[in-house]
Amino acid sequence: MRRESRVAKSLKNAKVNMLCYFASLLTAFFTRRIFIDYLGLEFMGLNDTVGSVLGFLNLAELGIGTAISYLLFKPVFDGDETKINELLSVMGYLYRWIGIFIYGAAIIVSFFLPLIFSDTSFSMGVIYASFYIYLTGSMLGYFFNYRMVLLSADQRNYVVTGYFQLTTTLKLFVQMGCAMLWSNFYLFLAIELTAGIANTLLINWKLHKTYPWLKSELKEGRRLLKKYPEVTSKIKQVVVHKLGLFVKGQSQPMLIYAFASLSSVALYANYTIITSRIQNLFNGILDSAGGSVGNLVAEGDKGKIIDIYSQLFISRLFVVGNLAFCFYYLLSPFVNVWLGPECIVSPTVVMIIVIGYTLGVMRGPTDYFINAYGLFSDVWAPIAESAISISVAILCGMRWGLPGVLMGDLTASILIIYVWKTYFLFTRGFKINPWRYWLLWLKGIWPMIIGASVAYFATEYLYSMFDIANGWLVFFVKASIFALCIFSLSTPIQWCVSSDFRLFFSRLLGSIFKKKSSKSV
Repeated sequence: MRRESRVAKSLKNAKVNMLCYFASLLTAFFTRRIFIDYLGLEFMGLNDTVGSVLGFLNLAELGIGTAISYLLFKPVFDGDETKINELLSVMGYLYRWIGIFIYGAAIIVSFFLPLIFSDTSFSMGVIYASFYIYLTGSMLGYFFNYRMVLLSADQRNYVVTGYFQLTTTLKLFVQMGCAMLWSNFYLFLAIELTAGIANTLLINWKLHKTYPWLKSELKEGRRLLKKYPEVTSKIKQVVVHKLGLFVKGQSQPMLIYAFASLSSVALYANYTIITSRIQNLFNGILDSAGGSVGNLVAEGDKGKIIDIYSQLFISRLFVVGNLAFCFYYLLSPFVNVWLGPECIVSPTVVMIIVIGYTLGVMRGPTDYFINAYGLFSDVWAPIAESAISISVAILCGMRWGLPGVLMGDLTASILIIYVWKTYFLFTRGFKINPWRYWLLWLKGIWPMIIGASVAYFATEYLYSMFDIANGWLVFFVKASIFALCIFSLSTPIQWCVSSDFRLFFSRLLGSIFKKKSSKSV
């Protein structure tokens, strides 16, 4: 295998992900307004809910992808093509049977669709078409796309991201044009399926081109499973965590529908389409660090490990925290000019969404190091997380509706991810006092509070001086003033008070300029 430096791959991942996700953001914002106008808010909510139902069926994956990805790191690093082919053969064998099981389970679930969607105005033909088309798209991953895990293990996530964003962007524009011309639900869904097939063909073509020696033999998978017992042991370790993650994550849209309406699902999605895209951008850029963190932990230099964790955490908190304040101040004004005042949710819901976004992105450094240390023995944690999330969502949803349902996921994340998981990592992995983690939060958050406070008063004062109607120009001016104020104030304060912040960005800038200078030579 042709060897390429991890730094080069990481920078390439970051560049491609940034370009693709920002392009995806602009495309999604532009097309969703058209879809709502020509296909209806309820149809968008129907697709979101169908995706949630199918998400439950994906529980059958049971962490096989995570286990195989972990086991691929060493043979990829060593260039062991034989072992890579064998591990992917095992994965293909297991995924084939999982795909068959999920498809069978989906057929059974489909019998209950009239009960699940009893209050909608759609015909059962539209509901069944949506269900089976999204199901078929999901099946492509189990039967054809499973080898993508090699690209992830080889830090070539940019390949998957690039092709996915290409097909998604083209799909959205074609769907938009067809919606404006014909407003046909079936045509919208047919284009969805066509895009999934096109993406599968592109990915497999790129795999063959990048790894011409890659030959996974599904017939050999059953025999090879006995040769690699560590696959089974890793799956057993990860399975409970995957179950908890899926149950908690996929139950929320269904609970929103249960205690609110399909329209509420769509209104909520209007906001989360913004925060989730930004969260995906961070995950796409930084997930390639997983392999590097694994190598770092394998070195066993405790001081270096803790220093790198601190630098990753404080730098991420700086960016994520400042964006969180921007989101809280600007999300509803953006939705107002984007989709109209009828699509705005309450400030309470906005605050919960922003806090959820922040917690979702900030768990990244802890997750990387937990995976690198193999700390999966706390099998009670995902069970407790799901139980807390669903229980709080039901109890609070019955009383407060949408805000109450959202409180379930927020409560579970704080108690399990940020209290227990942090304690688990610091005591079992780092073997240091976990209070150091909370000191990182305190050190990183107060410069942003100062910046946000000044930015708010400055923006409101300048905005009040002009008596003009709301519109895109006004929004962009308002957003620019607020963002400029908060980042320009918090950056020098953070630079002065945090050595971890200085070290991280000094190293990052050093790597970028070193790469540029080497190209010019």
